[in-house]
Amino acid sequence: MSEPVKRILFVDDERTICKIMVSRLKKSNFDVMAVESGAEMLEKAKDVKPDLVILDHLMPGMTGLEACHKLKMNQETKEIPVIMFTGHHKVAFEEECLNAGAVGVIYKPDVGGLLQLAKDVFAGREVDPAVEEEDL
Repeated sequence: MSEPVKRILFVDDERTICKIMVSRLKKSNFDVMAVESGAEMLEKAKDVKPDLVILDHLMPGMTGLEACHKLKMNQETKEIPVIMFTGHHKVAFEEECLNAGAVGVIYKPDVGGLLQLAKDVFAGREVDPAVEEEDL
């Protein structure tokens, strides 16, 4: 008997990135839906209970860190793992993400690293919180 398909909620305010990533994730046999803001993610996460949230950081209205923190503070959604997928490189950013409740950080455009980290999370494997493209 095969395992159920894992559901991913992908969050990025750039539509082109959403389209590309939804396509790539679906090709890796994930059920994927996309939203364009942290506020949308918080509502959708309550409704659909995804198995994983992949979250951009730099978005208008609410940053990914703020959205991650709010997701983790809600009793209904606090157990949903979050991967930050961002182009935001800043000293101590990875630590801030982990403190907000994320399980890891992948820097754009490392799609291969993102796919591997998602698979590791679903397999229950220990994850390296930050994977750089050159690590793969």
